Amino acid sequence: MAKTTKSTTKNVTEKQPLAPLQEDPARRPPLEGDVSDEVLTLILDDLRTIQDVFGSDVILTAKERRRMIGSGIKNYGFLDKAFDVALAFPDLAHFIDMTNYGRNIKNIENDRTILIAIDSLRQYVNDHLLVSGDEAYRDAIAFYNQIKILARQGNTDAIAAFSRLKPFFSRPRRRKVEPTVAEVIRDVKALEHGTKEGKIVIENEEPLISAGKHAVIDQTHRRREIGKFEEKGEIEE
Repeated sequence: MAKTTKSTTKNVTEKQPLAPLQEDPARRPPLEGDVSDEVLTLILDDLRTIQDVFGSDVILTAKERRRMIGSGIKNYGFLDKAFDVALAFPDLAHFIDMTNYGRNIKNIENDRTILIAIDSLRQYVNDHLLVSGDEAYRDAIAFYNQIKILARQGNTDAIAAFSRLKPFFSRPRRRKVEPTVAEVIRDVKALEHGTKEGKIVIENEEPLISAGKHAVIDQTHRRREIGKFEEKGEIEE
């Protein structure tokens, strides 16, 4: 009697291509103004020209600044009024260089106007910096997540690219020092809830005279899966 053999075929599922990334609804429109190298050079040149107006002798040390009497709102009111009174009674102010006094009053007014403009410019530059950084981070994290998925599927180029970016998300090793009370309490709660693995050991030494001395040994770590690269180029988790 002839034996019949059944042929078995394995279902081979091809990897589906990744769907296009969805647009981030929280992302702002692209910036209209860019700070090119040419624009940066022009701005820096203008700032150096402005800085030369004040002279190099105006640079103060931290100790000198603390010893200076500022011209705040209250002080400026007194300075300005005293100048007007001194002009009204020149005989009483004969020992003061009124030309230099008036020059300093004018400097205070103009310096304040410049500071207001600088604060406004600083706000523009700071916001431009924040928006540029936010947009760049969104592009970087989207690229990172994409190559992370491709690396898990065995894409050799993605594995190489992912290995270069993965260190940015690895936590530095903590120094082996005795944990603080807050850290011990946190780890005890984590062990109770099962979010960490390990043990906490409290050793106490009781001397003859003074109170006991204890040492806390915290050997806890979070449960996490550690990815490993195999020879065939896949990430196993």
